[in-house]
Amino acid sequence: ITKKTFDRWMLLGNFSRKVFASFDLCLPSSKESETNLKNLNTKNVKFLGNLKFINSKNKIQKLNSSITQFLNIKKVWCAASTHNQEEIFCLKAHLEIKKTHNNILTILIPRHIKRVNNILTQCNQLNLNSQILNPDEKIKENSEVLIINSYGVLQQYYNYCKSVFIGKSLIKKLHLVGGQNPLEAALEGCKIYHGPYVYNFEEIYNFLKINGISQEINDVHTLSSNITKDLYEDKKIDNTSIEKINAYGDNILNKTVLEINELITK
Repeated sequence: ITKKTFDRWMLLGNFSRKVFASFDLCLPSSKESETNLKNLNTKNVKFLGNLKFINSKNKIQKLNSSITQFLNIKKVWCAASTHNQEEIFCLKAHLEIKKTHNNILTILIPRHIKRVNNILTQCNQLNLNSQILNPDEKIKENSEVLIINSYGVLQQYYNYCKSVFIGKSLIKKLHLVGGQNPLEAALEGCKIYHGPYVYNFEEIYNFLKINGISQEINDVHTLSSNITKDLYEDKKIDNTSIEKINAYGDNILNKTVLEINELITK
């Protein structure tokens, strides 16, 4: 229940209060939602944490051998779930990183793959050797920017990255719906970078920031200089940080199950 949703429900006056009073239990995903639910006359509201912290531990499908061989000889970073305007930002960062790491590979995974041709045009305008990578295709030897034209492959590519920029976070007009879930990348040991607009995942980003996993960036130089530094490191974020995420998620899951069981047995 975001502020926008809350304001809409409030237009219905007493009707909305009757609706929300009928719930036996509400487990909001944020403190803001908890406050909004209580203001809508919801009686049994408990904020236990965001269930997105729970690691599903799904077995991921591996990339084909030709792709993995290429990734293994490159210094790789990824820009994931990007929106229009964010790709050009990341391509400019690529150019800066390239001054230090000439074997850099930037992987762009747009939120909406229907935009891949537009992104390719931007790459060409910057004279970058780029390729739209369709499922099961081979990577061209001279590719320095890959534009991924498929869904459900984020985790496979995260495994080869030390650094990930998470999109939908640089566009001011999207500030009320900004942010994408960074936890999948963090659980793969990646350092997370994002813009200032992460409203939908604010508490998750705060947790990652406190634990030294994420950092807000506002300009190309800050992103490129941090990634340049990351690429000198021998490893990604340490296992202790990943264990903190998993422990926090397990705690939320256990408390959630207890609340539901208590409700069922009443």
